Amino acid sequence: MKVKIKKWILNYLTEQKDVWYPKKEGNLKAVCFSSKQPLGNGKYVCYACDLTEWVNGEGYQISIDIYNEHSKKTEAKNFSLNNNEIDVILACLNDLNHFED
Repeated sequence: MKVKIKKWILNYLTEQKDVWYPKKEGNLKAVCFSSKQPLGNGKYVCYACDLTEWVNGEGYQISIDIYNEHSKKTEAKNFSLNNNEIDVILACLNDLNHFED
C-alpha cells in the first residue's frame, strides 16, 4: 500500500503547480505544502498545510489553513494524529480507491 500511495503522491506533485518543501530545525522534522484549487472566474481556494513530526516520532501535529479568494473566508484546522491513526486513515482511503490513477 505504501508504494501505491508514494507513486500517487509523486504523480500528484508533478502534475500540479502546488508547492511543497521540507524544513528541518535541529531535531524537528516538518513539511509544508501549499495548493491552489480553481473555483472559476480566476478565483481559487488556497490550502496551506504544516505537518510536524512529534519529538518521540510516534505521530504528527497538523495545521491546515484554508483561504477562499471568492468569499474572502479563512479557516484554520489544527489536530494531532499518532502513526496508528494515520495508518488507519490511509488504509480507508486506499480501500475507497483514493490513490488510483
